[in-house]
Amino acid sequence: MTLEDRTFLKFKLLTREVEKRLSYKLSIVSNKAQEELDYSDISPLKIIFPAYMESEYLRHLVTKVHTIFPKDNPEYWASQCEGSISFLDVQKRMELASLYIQLHTVRRSNFVSFIFYSLIGVTVYKENYDENLSFIIDFARVFGLSKDEILDITEVSKAFFGNSQKDFSFKTKEVGQLFSSVYSYLTAN
Repeated sequence: MTLEDRTFLKFKLLTREVEKRLSYKLSIVSNKAQEELDYSDISPLKIIFPAYMESEYLRHLVTKVHTIFPKDNPEYWASQCEGSISFLDVQKRMELASLYIQLHTVRRSNFVSFIFYSLIGVTVYKENYDENLSFIIDFARVFGLSKDEILDITEVSKAFFGNSQKDFSFKTKEVGQLFSSVYSYLTAN
């Protein structure tokens, strides 16, 4: 196994462990085990990374991360995605971004995890880095995340890649509640 293969395997395992610590049961009925499911047709991450097939890391995030789907009405979200091609159209991406924000007005935890996984994605996929990062920050602001919440999420995403601060403590209660077990797991080594 090459170093690159080991690095990607570690990425997949870390993603799976983070998902376990943030996961909930989807109300979308499926007869498959969680590891077998492919969320690529309905992944909100494609709003930011429509060309996700160019990177195996992004492809993994888009197909496997499920904590960012709307909890209140995932079936409606899925019906609006209309397959993978819809994310390539800029107008449709904007409509889906607006819908995604509307579907998360009550439960911000999905949106916080969306920002987290978007930051992971922008870190592993350098194409259009500035544009993608700007889009992520715009998303965070539109959803009303404070500067401290964004900084907390950023710190957890840095810990995902092994770059954590020694005496870090969450500045915000909501992000701390959502990510404290994730952060502890990521910094345990």
